[in-house]
Amino acid sequence: MTNRLALALVVAILPALAACSGAASSKKGNDLAGDDESGGNEKGSGKKTAPEGDTSSGPTNTPTPAPTTPVTPPASPPADPLVYAHTADTLYTWASAEKKLTEVGKLACLPANDRLLDIAVDAKGTIFGASDHAFVAINPKDATCTRIVAKEGLPNSLSFVPTGTLDAAVESLVGYAFDASGKAVTYVKIATDTGAMTTVGTLNPSGASKKYVSSGDIFSVANAGNKAYLTVHEDTTTTGPDMLAEIDPKTGTIVRIVGNTLQPDIWGLAYWGGKAYGFAGDGTVTEINVTTGVANVVTTLKDGGNAIPWFGAGVTTQAPTTK
Repeated sequence: MTNRLALALVVAILPALAACSGAASSKKGNDLAGDDESGGNEKGSGKKTAPEGDTSSGPTNTPTPAPTTPVTPPASPPADPLVYAHTADTLYTWASAEKKLTEVGKLACLPANDRLLDIAVDAKGTIFGASDHAFVAINPKDATCTRIVAKEGLPNSLSFVPTGTLDAAVESLVGYAFDASGKAVTYVKIATDTGAMTTVGTLNPSGASKKYVSSGDIFSVANAGNKAYLTVHEDTTTTGPDMLAEIDPKTGTIVRIVGNTLQPDIWGLAYWGGKAYGFAGDGTVTEINVTTGVANVVTTLKDGGNAIPWFGAGVTTQAPTTK
């Protein structure tokens, strides 16, 4: 998270430097990394670091403000059975068998001072997301989106959990919100029609000698016995590689630490065919062994040689366990 704060400062300073030198930036609007491949927004620290009025990144149109009273988004087609990942302002699909990224489109409903922090995909293929300033719905076919309601402080780690986990008849949207000290440890359920959050539990078991915070993202898969996994790091540090933790999706509490991913800043996490996939702040996509937690780099998202940081990922709760 501290890396994202540093990046926000770099992004704010770069336009001024470019103006002094007369150089024009060739980077696309979704390249928040600039020349710093460590990433930007400090997703796991609990700090929302987007500077107000920062127009150096994101879509260039000027959408109408997010409503203060919730609105119903237009119906969108179901998402294809794929992993979805995103940068601050652009949606992609990830085909794990082909190891292929495909850009879906820009999130034009976000103003230039806003960023998409994470998404979640339900069993029907509906995509919801949390930005710095709004709760949104996203069309998986073209990335058109609707800001359902203006809202800040939403979790930057989101997932649906299968039917019967928290609600008997429907899937539930969950995430880790920030407590009073700014740590992402409060497990909440989120109403998809209003963005309202209800506290369900907490990340750390009572009396735990070592405590953790959510550092990036969560997924839950019905076909894997309703197991859920989360990237975490010790609450005493915001540097170093993330750990993969198995959590209880009913309470949000850590069941066990699976292992060290050996990869920092995994801000997006998804699952397909028996393996997890991490999308990191340095632009890398990693394949993660859910038995050991070890992540191996598969590819890197770049624009003109510069890595573009991932911000989140999502996958249907009905993702297969075998390819």
